[in-house]
Amino acid sequence: MYKYANKYFNKHQRDNIWRNINTVRDIEIKSNFCESHIESIKKLHPKDRIREDIIEAKMALGEFEIALIRIDKFPNLFNLSEEEIFSFREKYSNYEKELNNLDMQRISW
Repeated sequence: MYKYANKYFNKHQRDNIWRNINTVRDIEIKSNFCESHIESIKKLHPKDRIREDIIEAKMALGEFEIALIRIDKFPNLFNLSEEEIFSFREKYSNYEKELNNLDMQRISW
């Protein structure tokens, strides 16, 4: 179920992230945090991208992943429409694709 969260966080860290996600704004913050990591990596030339940059972005993606799972488990807590939930899932998918592309550019350089 967890792809990045299990890889980069232990159970205690995942539980802390889980507890801190209580509003739609918290989910948006996780999404924006992930997006800002990806944008900062994009601005770097592929030869200047280091593995740690990618790992930090994947950790941010893991936090966003935890937020999406929290939406699944407690949909009434957030009062989101199906379209909003789909939008968050689409963002996650796009971030993951972008991050994989950036990592491949880094590796192939």
